[in-house]
Amino acid sequence: MKPPRLLLSTLGLAAFSFFTLLCDAAEPIPTVSPDQDSLTIGFDVGNWKGAELSTEHVKAGTHSALWKDHLINESLSSGSIPHDWTSYNGLKLWIYNAGKPPVSFMIVAVSQKDREAFSYYAHRVVVDWEGWKEVWIPFSAFEPNRDPAGWNKIDSVLITSKGWALKPSADAVLYLDGLRLANSAP
Repeated sequence: MKPPRLLLSTLGLAAFSFFTLLCDAAEPIPTVSPDQDSLTIGFDVGNWKGAELSTEHVKAGTHSALWKDHLINESLSSGSIPHDWTSYNGLKLWIYNAGKPPVSFMIVAVSQKDREAFSYYAHRVVVDWEGWKEVWIPFSAFEPNRDPAGWNKIDSVLITSKGWALKPSADAVLYLDGLRLANSAP
């Protein structure tokens, strides 16, 4: 039995609306060129939800993402990113800790084959320093969860202090900057 056309149209519109909310089309998505050694995907670009743009502590570009009080502000996310990461082998990220260490969070690269299962790659970051430090995370350090589609289909990035047995802190004050896809360690 075929589903009614109205139902298919409604489901298609709902899926499109969800995708539009996830990936804000108003923000241009950076394009990947295979000859680039690195490509910035945050925080001057990418329309990062949950981030407060700051000029107080900046390492690259004009803004950093201020992420504080992880009890209230649990996560940052963006779908306005390049979706094929196969030209690179890891992530680089500058982190400025202005709060009390240690602070732990997860970087999650969402990679779904279908919407039935939340599939992703995840890596725990422990900030046990004060001030600036550049972090290099090779893709091989990310743990695949469920059945990710692959590094050629990254739907969005989530940076979160919730879940994974993390202990969010009201005292957390992090400035994140220069998040980029890269081909080598710092």
